[in-house]
Amino acid sequence: MMKKRRLLLWIMGLLSALVLSIHSQDKSPLKLIQKIPMPNVKGRIDHMDVDVRGKRLFVAGLENGTLEVVDLKAGKWARSVPGLRAPQGVAYVPALNKVFVANENDDTLKVFRGDTFDRKEPDSLHLACKRPTAGRWGI
Repeated sequence: MMKKRRLLLWIMGLLSALVLSIHSQDKSPLKLIQKIPMPNVKGRIDHMDVDVRGKRLFVAGLENGTLEVVDLKAGKWARSVPGLRAPQGVAYVPALNKVFVANENDDTLKVFRGDTFDRKEPDSLHLACKRPTAGRWGI
């Protein structure tokens, strides 16, 4: 009986601490610090990923067919990687130094070196997806 009471008091203490910490958090809205223009990017952009160590942001330029690279340290656009087909998903894997870009229009996954974005021989995988007429994607 004593163990149950001690456990209950311990849990109640943790819950109280959690409620107090949530209540004391800053409730001010996010503030815009800076805008970084991306030249020639028109229309919708899609998913993004960040290279924390290299201080870069990768942005899928969906309607442009590009992967946009933003230098977060300098606070400016760095480069554009053209030739993609409606890029949507972007993932940077630091351990491999690779950027993976999923393309909707040709159902491919392009793989680029994270430092050069060399387009001479990008690795590419064809994804066998069936486009939905309605509802969910089927694989």
